[in-house]
Amino acid sequence: GEPWAILSSAELSLKHKIKDIGIPLKDWDINIYRGITTGYNDAFIIDATTREQLIAQDPISVEIIKPLLRGSNLKRYHAQWEKLYLLFIPWHFPLHEDSTITGASQEAENVFVGDYPSIYSHLQQYQDRLSNRNRSETGIRYEWYALQRCAATYHSEFNKEKIVWQEIAKKGSFLIDTNNFYSLDTTRILTGENLTYLVGILNSKFFLYAFKNYYAGGHLGSKGVRFKSEFMKGFPIPPITTENQHIATQIEEIVEQITTYKQANLDADTSELEDEIDKLVYALYDLTPVEIAIVGE
Repeated sequence: GEPWAILSSAELSLKHKIKDIGIPLKDWDINIYRGITTGYNDAFIIDATTREQLIAQDPISVEIIKPLLRGSNLKRYHAQWEKLYLLFIPWHFPLHEDSTITGASQEAENVFVGDYPSIYSHLQQYQDRLSNRNRSETGIRYEWYALQRCAATYHSEFNKEKIVWQEIAKKGSFLIDTNNFYSLDTTRILTGENLTYLVGILNSKFFLYAFKNYYAGGHLGSKGVRFKSEFMKGFPIPPITTENQHIATQIEEIVEQITTYKQANLDADTSELEDEIDKLVYALYDLTPVEIAIVGE
């Protein structure tokens, strides 16, 4: 039921050390969630020009137009936003808070037409494609104009400070988002405590090595690594203690420096600072020179 690997005695010893020193991420004060599934991106993802047109026609539209990140926008410590937006339309919108509605609701659609006419009109041009997304659900469990999976129980988490990453990537590209971005189902988000500390570890050379070899459930060839939620939750990370507080603080300070540089210039070279974090993470896990050499192979 858990990922397994064929390891040398030295590698096995290192894996045991990671487990002994760290606490599985699932036992931290955090939550991990999946991004949103539209079912048909062309309908729900809009550019800045379309956003302005919809708001000009109907100012209330701004309430449900959210800044959007796609997996390809996610880089280490920063995002390359393409100024795309998501029409965030939950099931049964705008009556989505009414728990008595359990299937596709004509009443909800009628209210939607009246309250958000410009967005409704925009979606109508895609109605046939939207209606054919998932024939067992669309028009049965939810309305043709609603998102396929709208994160109904946790969409408010997108409005929090959070770590965001792409599930399948060639290497770890974790960043902290403070701009209330929504993201698609190719991404995962993590909310909770100690985000600056955690993102430094997740972007480290050590984490990539250990996760890929011990926790990822296998390699994906040229596609890289699958940073799947369940695998991520099992990864042991050292808790912040009195003994390692000085290391944790240094990691956080360097992460903040890198983030500041990337915000000013997306192409800023922060490799030296990232190397410093790598060294601090080795210290967190109490790695020996031999173990560090294994990671660097």
